[in-house]
Amino acid sequence: PRVNAAAVALRDGRVLIGGGSDGTKPLDTAEIYNTASDTFSPAGSMSVPREGAAAVILGGTRLGQVMVSGGIGPSGSLDTSEIWDFVTDTFGPPENLGLAKQDTAACPLPDGGVLLVGGHGSDSAADNATLKYWVDQNAWTLGPTIEPAGTTVAATTLKDGSILIIESVSVVGQPSDAVDIYDPTTTTVNHVGSLAQARTELTVTQLNDGSVLVAGGQDVGGSAVTTVEIYRLSR
Repeated sequence: PRVNAAAVALRDGRVLIGGGSDGTKPLDTAEIYNTASDTFSPAGSMSVPREGAAAVILGGTRLGQVMVSGGIGPSGSLDTSEIWDFVTDTFGPPENLGLAKQDTAACPLPDGGVLLVGGHGSDSAADNATLKYWVDQNAWTLGPTIEPAGTTVAATTLKDGSILIIESVSVVGQPSDAVDIYDPTTTTVNHVGSLAQARTELTVTQLNDGSVLVAGGQDVGGSAVTTVEIYRLSR
């Protein structure tokens, strides 16, 4: 049993599920769901138990491998990441993020790397820093900040390589309506608009035409939101 695990679809259609909690403690194990046989099988163990980690497929020189970053370990928020190899079903040695992050969003970049956005550390304070993974250097560096600081965010990589960031919880702990775009060419984050309704714990899903479906969540009063919105890239 797992709660708050990381999951990512692999290039061959299988799904890697890693970490999470068994209800009492974080887990370090991973497993593969095979869509063809409708079965699960072991997929190695991480260097440390991780609950609430972020997982994303890599490109570039590590095409098809999976980066698992941050999360909560036995002693609190984690400041490391590690890479799962689909050939050997094993995790590599941990790499230092430079900043502890849990409940962060991970998005692939055009160069094969990763951008981590939002989240928070062990003190639960909102974290507006972004972190970039450089796939050819196997290293993390600090990126631009998002405004306002988002405790949690929903994010997705758009077809032009930029990243849509919806800050679902603002710096004051209330649902946010802020919409930002990360530009990988200029490595800047720019505010591009606002949702029609502030919401937290929402989902963002890119559609076939490149637009993004924003659905559900909770409003400022804590009530479930039944509406959906569409974001369309105009540039």
